[in-house]
Amino acid sequence: MKKIVMMFLMFTLLSFSINAQVGNKKYEIGIGPGILFPSQVYISLYDGYVNQKTNFLLRSYFDYYLIPQLTFGFYVNYTNTNLEKDISIFGYKVKKSGTSILEFGGSIKPKFDISPQFIFKPGVSLGQRQYFGDESFSKWKGLALDGSFELQYLISRKYKLFAELGFLYQPYGGNKDTDVTFDPNPYLVMGIVF
Repeated sequence: MKKIVMMFLMFTLLSFSINAQVGNKKYEIGIGPGILFPSQVYISLYDGYVNQKTNFLLRSYFDYYLIPQLTFGFYVNYTNTNLEKDISIFGYKVKKSGTSILEFGGSIKPKFDISPQFIFKPGVSLGQRQYFGDESFSKWKGLALDGSFELQYLISRKYKLFAELGFLYQPYGGNKDTDVTFDPNPYLVMGIVF
């Protein structure tokens, strides 16, 4: 994982040496609230799936234009768990709510101008997901492999509105006690880009 993060950092440093410009902007910053839709989380020690209800999601990103039609950037996601029920695994208690999830990583997004007002930016992201809870058992880490489809609407020279439909995926993760994985989990975020 450290090698992957180092590769992203090196690529970013090299990208800043490219004098790419989009209008007068070399970068975009986006932030918005959203919804993380219901999903199932697999916990190997529990030997089964736990249903997760709809959650609030806060997403922000920084996209740097390598060339006018391609960005490389960083993102941060924050959400809380909202499991269907409390579960007990060999004396550990995993509460149905109360575990915070922080995810950060790098992303690549091509840019397609649909019209003078609309821009389409599909993307792929690679990052790390960390879980923080009351119990030591809740302190998990995971590999984040995400995809997104972002639609931007130009409202002025400096600002755009965006809607993003995507998914969060964790093929690998957990802690020393158990593996924690989940299939692609859809989300919807709406916000502003400046």
